[in-house]
Amino acid sequence: MKYIEKRGEPENFAEWRRKKSEDIIRQSRSGNMDNVFNLLQNQPRPETGIEESDSYTKMQLKEDLLHEQGFLCAYCTQRIENSYKTKIDHFQPKENPEYHHLVFAYSNLLACCDGGERDTFKPRELYCDTKKGQKDPTQPERLISPLDEDCADHFVWDELGNIAPAHATSMAGKTISFYGLNSKALTQLRKAAIDAFITEVWPEVDTDQAIAQLKQKVNNRYYPFCTAITSVLNHYN
Repeated sequence: MKYIEKRGEPENFAEWRRKKSEDIIRQSRSGNMDNVFNLLQNQPRPETGIEESDSYTKMQLKEDLLHEQGFLCAYCTQRIENSYKTKIDHFQPKENPEYHHLVFAYSNLLACCDGGERDTFKPRELYCDTKKGQKDPTQPERLISPLDEDCADHFVWDELGNIAPAHATSMAGKTISFYGLNSKALTQLRKAAIDAFITEVWPEVDTDQAIAQLKQKVNNRYYPFCTAITSVLNHYN
């Protein structure tokens, strides 16, 4: 995980929500929050010839979330882009009646990878938002969250891409299990990113400079799995 500092919501999103407020209230009475969230349209594909009827779409919301997150999945920190593979997660699940009011709360929205839905590993393992499903990460115990400023400090990673709790007393172990962060697919992706950084970037700079680079965005993007790579480099520092 990497800390996500939630900024104020985009003005275009706030304006869309104000315009749709009556529709949101009316649809919310049914309790079907998928239908409510779908009031925010997907951006039509150009080949359909359908024009957008709203000034703000799910595609634009993804773009705003991705810029905020440095184009990393909120949970596993692999690189994600603004495509059909990227999902919008309600951190506190919109299906839970306790959180219906958060369906369009920008502070509750995160951009995530597809969570293993298209992986070819057998047996397929799900992770991130897909593994989380409709479960609440704050009940009955509050798990570690990418919205916690110190979230990365609760974990350590090794050169093989494995993630483990940094402290025996933290909730890291339960968080890893909850989000499936040690799935085979994720572990291999992390290992590949660690290997690439160590062989291609690290030889050109000292360890402190390498860690500093991992904290910086390039073209609005963080290096994928930057917290895992930082953890590995810290073993040599």
